[in-house]
Amino acid sequence: MAVTVHFEGGTRAGEVIQFDDEVEIIRFGRDSGRCQVAFPPDETKIGREHCSLRRLQRVYELQVDHNHQVFINGELAIGGEELQLATDTDLQLGSSGPKFVVTCNLDSQLPPTDSLEQPAIGKATMLKDAHTNSQKAALTAVVALIVTAAVVSLYFLLFWAL
Repeated sequence: MAVTVHFEGGTRAGEVIQFDDEVEIIRFGRDSGRCQVAFPPDETKIGREHCSLRRLQRVYELQVDHNHQVFINGELAIGGEELQLATDTDLQLGSSGPKFVVTCNLDSQLPPTDSLEQPAIGKATMLKDAHTNSQKAALTAVVALIVTAAVVSLYFLLFWAL
């Protein structure tokens, strides 16, 4: 497996960087001491360690933290999320930061594994579901409170008015 980064925008437009199978993590950011893909220190739209690619067995996952925006194929990634990259993935650091294409080449003679019928639920989906469920629970509590208040009011009107 190898990873190639093709820069399409920003100060590094036109550059190509390749990483071989031995690289387990590729960090993107302004900290040249820690990042394998480093940007100039004055590009402050990019974090010191903006995001990273981590090799897990035969795939690479993009790790995005909560403090930095990363767009994957034009869609904003949710912080804390780990996303398995397709063969060619468009990435952009921040809403107006550099754009590049990450190509993951599998170095194998085996055919790819068939996709699962149902995709695994990711952290983003779980967070979204938890948020939706908490909103439903809050709405149910408010409705129950209103109904209880109406019943109590009706009780007092009917029995105390006599």
